[in-house]
Amino acid sequence: MNYLKCFIAIALLTLSACKKEKLQSSGSIVGQWRLNAHYETTIAGTRRTAANQSDLTIIKFTDTQYIQSQKGQVIESGNYQLAKNYNFYDDYHADALLVNNVVKGVYAIKRGNQDTLSISMPFFAVDAGASDEYVRISN
Repeated sequence: MNYLKCFIAIALLTLSACKKEKLQSSGSIVGQWRLNAHYETTIAGTRRTAANQSDLTIIKFTDTQYIQSQKGQVIESGNYQLAKNYNFYDDYHADALLVNNVVKGVYAIKRGNQDTLSISMPFFAVDAGASDEYVRISN
């Protein structure tokens, strides 16, 4: 009987030690995001291309800093701003991500089991567009 109790105790300790930390869903951009897919829209439709995980692209946002890395190497960094209702051009306003005072694109965060961050460039044509989808990997 003592062996059974010991086995159950060890099994419970092992399972609780292996418990994966769950990310908290958040509307905040602060955290780390991994590129998941790229979307291109043309008159023919939208094409989704999954990100190449060997080219691992990560964006990290702190309260003020933006750091984009690929394969562990920083490729862009600087201060960022989130501009609500930014005026891209006449009659087109959207939430914008600016890095070093340059527009990076329209951004949107979708909360869920795995938060996603979409960064897309606004185009003048209705039938053309491109966006990148990132998934949150840490808060």
